[in-house]
Amino acid sequence: MRYPRSVVLGALTALACGTGASGGSARGGCGTPGDSVISAAVNQYVVGLTPRPQRFLLAVGDSSLPDAARSALQAKGPTYLYPPDSALRRQVHDKLTGVGDYPTLLLSYGGLQQMEENRAVVRLGGRFVSGSLDNHPAPARAVHFQCDSAGWRFTHAVGDQSS
Repeated sequence: MRYPRSVVLGALTALACGTGASGGSARGGCGTPGDSVISAAVNQYVVGLTPRPQRFLLAVGDSSLPDAARSALQAKGPTYLYPPDSALRRQVHDKLTGVGDYPTLLLSYGGLQQMEENRAVVRLGGRFVSGSLDNHPAPARAVHFQCDSAGWRFTHAVGDQSS
């Protein structure tokens, strides 16, 4: 069966805009921001730090990061678990110090929030652990994204007091 050109073009337009029988919206097909936004936010956050961390710590327990954030850190450099027990933390700290004075970041995740239909923000912060930066805070930042025809896209990061 042949369909009129206007029907085919209308169907393609509806698919491209994310509308139609599935009940999607016209926000470029981004959907709910998730793992890819969190991973991109972690990358943007780390790249924006001075000095740039060369090692990363993952808190074990309630404050642990989402899987996407952990994967993003592991792709950036050596990543170690940071236990809640203070004696075990001391062991990790001593091991890091013994290897060298490399900037090591314990990242804290403040959450992902969809601000509007086409805007999202990921809140990140942390502190440096070991060496000359030991116990210095890493700046808290809100990493902003906007949905456009290419999907969720990083727009900017700003200082954040809510992390």
